[in-house]
Amino acid sequence: MATKEILSFSKIYSEAEQVISAKYYELLTKDGRVYKDTMSGLWNVPLGYSNENIKQSMMSQLVKLPYASNFSGYHSEIAEKYANEICKRTKMSRVYFTNSGSAAVETAIKLTGKEIAVCGKHSYHGSTILSANASDQDINKFWGIQNPMSVHKFENVDDLVSICKGLYDMSFVIIEPVIGAGGVYDWEPEIFTVLKEYQQKGGVVIFDETVTGFGKLGSMFAFEKLNFEPDMIVLGKGITNGYFPMGACLINERIEKNIKMFNHGFTYSGHPVGCAAALQTLKELDKIELNHKQTDLATRQFGCMGAIDFETPKQSLTFIKKMREQGFILEDGSENVSTAVFCLPYIISDDDFDLFEKAIKECI
Repeated sequence: MATKEILSFSKIYSEAEQVISAKYYELLTKDGRVYKDTMSGLWNVPLGYSNENIKQSMMSQLVKLPYASNFSGYHSEIAEKYANEICKRTKMSRVYFTNSGSAAVETAIKLTGKEIAVCGKHSYHGSTILSANASDQDINKFWGIQNPMSVHKFENVDDLVSICKGLYDMSFVIIEPVIGAGGVYDWEPEIFTVLKEYQQKGGVVIFDETVTGFGKLGSMFAFEKLNFEPDMIVLGKGITNGYFPMGACLINERIEKNIKMFNHGFTYSGHPVGCAAALQTLKELDKIELNHKQTDLATRQFGCMGAIDFETPKQSLTFIKKMREQGFILEDGSENVSTAVFCLPYIISDDDFDLFEKAIKECI
């Protein structure tokens, strides 16, 4: 029977397995199947489903203060505590909390005040109108909506230089430090040299760390690894280890100086339970070494994120189906369906990693 709930990126009458519980990085379905979640949820549960410290912090906050709005001249103590902590760690000036990475990208774009977006090929920045428009997506084809912004897409250094020339004061660049859902691609190092020059000439650079943030590449944030100082940083997904819907848009002093009135808001911005989960997630990440297991069987892997390329979408989807039958969850690259992608949990055991590699060999 088709699900009553409409599923994301699926036919409206899709059938789906029902997950009834989870432990560590394993999912149990209603019909008794157990899957090892080698996607870490949707890139957002790298610490697994059983972190009791995060859960307890949420329960304590739920009892103390389950909700507070930031619309009426007040906000919660825990929101301010997390704001101070995340600004300190990212070296940013201010932060606005949202309820997703997509909403955080939407917020960042509005704060630029620019009409021209520059984004990378294969990039995915969200599913709201502005975040999708600033991705490698055709929102007119998907939803029949006209693009609200002019968008230019680059694939390499030459593309970026050519596009940005003469657009410094009118444009912003939004970039994933490593492209995640689009197929796990990194960039030529020269890209970031060009972006520094672009900033010096008035351009605004947004680092979308929705996927890469909170340890995926081996540092807490990718901008640290790349030695780059963006004007804005977007966070989401792993911000609460997937335990609460939340995102964040961080801005530097340069952007802050241009904001006189912040005409934007969400009902659940700075939700106290979400902020409690986010603050504890940072503490949990501080306890572990971010030395991610690497497999030679991937076409490419950066940190815990990897991809296996195939010649056709059919081959990729067949491989993903076979891996599911072996008890491992992977996804296709959203902007490159000929690629299978994975995001290993930080806590995956040596034995299960060996089983993961064995399954790849058998299914490929």
